[in-house]
Amino acid sequence: MYFKQRKHLIFVTLLFLLNGCVVEFNGSRTSNENQFILDVKMMNQVENHELFLKDGDMIEVKSDVSKGEMQVSIIHDETNESIYEGNLKGDFKFIITVHSDGKYTINVNGKNAAGYIEFKKIEKK
Repeated sequence: MYFKQRKHLIFVTLLFLLNGCVVEFNGSRTSNENQFILDVKMMNQVENHELFLKDGDMIEVKSDVSKGEMQVSIIHDETNESIYEGNLKGDFKFIITVHSDGKYTINVNGKNAAGYIEFKKIEKK
């Protein structure tokens, strides 16, 4: 009886320890008023960054997601309007043009993701 209880206790302890071993974020994050870059070996969480943009500014997006997926949304905070939503896998490069002044929040939700993603502000000339 004692050995059966001990076996059960060891199993439950291992289960709790293994659940705590999920890597949330392993990589680097660079963010400032002009860019937001994630270079990750593993990401299982949401990362956010705010950019202040003017009508006519652009956001250049470059990504190379080698594993898992990165769900991206870019929201104009004043109107709560989404100007971009997508699930990035693989290698991409595209530009989003902004049509209203204000603060924009970039949300990146990594799900077993590895790779690189960059958002760069390009000011209207």
